[in-house]
Amino acid sequence: MHKIRNASVAVGTAVALCAGITDAHAIIGGTPVPTPSAVVRLHLTYTGGGDADCSGVLISPNWVLSSRDCIMDSDTATVDRGDGITYKADATYSEMNVLVAVVHVAQAIPAPTGSASDPATNGYMVMADKSDPLPKVGDVDTTYGWGGNALNKINVRVTEYMSQTVFATGSGCKNGGCTDMEDGGGPVVHDYNGKMKVAAVNWQPSYPYDDRVNCQLNAGGVSETRDWIKAKTGI
Repeated sequence: MHKIRNASVAVGTAVALCAGITDAHAIIGGTPVPTPSAVVRLHLTYTGGGDADCSGVLISPNWVLSSRDCIMDSDTATVDRGDGITYKADATYSEMNVLVAVVHVAQAIPAPTGSASDPATNGYMVMADKSDPLPKVGDVDTTYGWGGNALNKINVRVTEYMSQTVFATGSGCKNGGCTDMEDGGGPVVHDYNGKMKVAAVNWQPSYPYDDRVNCQLNAGGVSETRDWIKAKTGI
């Protein structure tokens, strides 16, 4: 998320992942993901000026799930799957006490029809249910992001869990395997008994952004915000 505005302070559930390098504006040391993808790129403009690029995830033909920090105070938003087609959003929803946000697009966005080996490349992505737990210590999840005009993914390992907050670090964190600002809003995907679901969405890198040792990023949990998501989207 390459912002020209001030970031708000985190509240509520968070997932800490791996922060990246500001010069790169991308997942560093990650694996490229084929496009078009259900992990989309968002371009937003904001009330009072400024713009940003973020990531998001298609959860239906007309709805994108992203982070509150990306969407809050936005005037306009466009969505693309990496195939050169741009879709204009007609509504965005975010609230200060909820770390996730949703974007509505009137024109249906087709689901990707690529390999089923990656949940981002075949169909709309499935969200964690309200009854699904947050990832546990030792779990390895995957996070995606659109930094640097390319879609990549990295694995992250959960290292601590306390009070609805998960802390994780990226594979090869000291030498790469990190996320950066434009990856904000991208999904964190967890294996729920063989079914891959979006457990959280990347929220905001830690500061300083070039800290490859601590490598922390906040992400809003999906299961805890499922009632809010359903109230806005019906999903």
